[in-house]
Amino acid sequence: MTHYWTAFGSLFFLLHQDKLLWLLNAPVIGRWFRRILRISGDSSSVGSLKIDRILPNAIFWWQGDKQVAEFRTHAKFSKRLYYAFRPLWWTMHAWDWCIADRWVPELSFGFATLTKYPDADPETDTVDGWVNHDYGAGAGQIWSTLRNAAGTGAGDAGASAEFIDIASDSGSGNWRRLSRVITLFKTSSLTGSAVISDAVLSAYGIAKDDPLSAAPDLDVYVSAPASDTALAAGDYDSIGSTSQTGSPITYANLSTGYMNWTFDATGRSGISKTGISKYGFRNANHDVANSAPTWSASLHTWWTAYLADQGGTTNDPKLVVTYTISSPSASPSGSPSGSPSKSPSASPSGSPSGSPSGSPSASPSASPSASPSASPSASLSASPSPGNAIATVTGTATATIIETDVVTGTKTIAITLNGDTWIPA
Repeated sequence: MTHYWTAFGSLFFLLHQDKLLWLLNAPVIGRWFRRILRISGDSSSVGSLKIDRILPNAIFWWQGDKQVAEFRTHAKFSKRLYYAFRPLWWTMHAWDWCIADRWVPELSFGFATLTKYPDADPETDTVDGWVNHDYGAGAGQIWSTLRNAAGTGAGDAGASAEFIDIASDSGSGNWRRLSRVITLFKTSSLTGSAVISDAVLSAYGIAKDDPLSAAPDLDVYVSAPASDTALAAGDYDSIGSTSQTGSPITYANLSTGYMNWTFDATGRSGISKTGISKYGFRNANHDVANSAPTWSASLHTWWTAYLADQGGTTNDPKLVVTYTISSPSASPSGSPSGSPSKSPSASPSGSPSGSPSGSPSASPSASPSASPSASPSASLSASPSPGNAIATVTGTATATIIETDVVTGTKTIAITLNGDTWIPA
């Protein structure tokens, strides 16, 4: 399933923080917008208090001399923005793709999509095709030997290929052939400033058959062919074993038409923003797992799909990347103010701390930083006023919350900072 709501990620909230806070705190519109985001009534402790900051999964406000942070266990507010304003989002998205990003980028809303196909033969930048190892009839080997072999054949000029291709031999327990598919996409137009929120790799199925009753599934992995524009037999062992989706498509669900593999965080992070993204299709439950199907003599299980040499691009393998462009101007700048800043920000220390300041300051910074740590830690830091503020952290949660609730995101957790020296809002 494609999670389009991930377009409303941390960068979106940073870029549009002022607008979101205005909508949340406006006298009339605020009540409507809070209901849309499910932070009104019994669904939140903020009540009618002014919200100072919102993230995809958290809101912050001041309650007397306490700063309160209320967290959701998933990106609740990202999802609500998408599902509540889906028609508007798609209109903005279409505007960006058709007009703004091509002709007037200064009018772009920042919802861009890149769709790429492998080059058809003769290849210029990228290639797709099949690679296999085939021992020939009567010369088969045990499964692990076939799986780990070096490759005997390749093809990159056909209109289709067997993305799943498992053939048994006549000798008991022996296997004759195993095939894999490699697909490359030129994604350099993303540029290094792209922030990828979603990616889907698709292949257009033609037909299938499973006389072996192997029920082979299919998943996407990183590949490393020797050439970007041609395939060779030796590329058979260039496909990795780390899933880019976390969810293979089962054989039962493989059918005709486009099959879509949605990338998880691992897959999204591996997309090349300045070069070529290289992938391969492998059967997961037998090939990658090195677990032989139940053997029967001289049978062949397969699923066939189109390649780039099929006329046009209507049925070609394709990679669709949804992204935004991070802007250097995304960093909020502080302007002189008569009152101190009370915005929460990330602190590298393991405990909340007060940051004295002799002059007004702006927080948070849009520039993330990383520092090594012996163990993961999270904290809130406040800089409300000059002086040494001492705070303790207390937590509250809805009744009967358990660890599973935190993982699946069904309960609300609130963290409150308490301290006698904090200056009230």
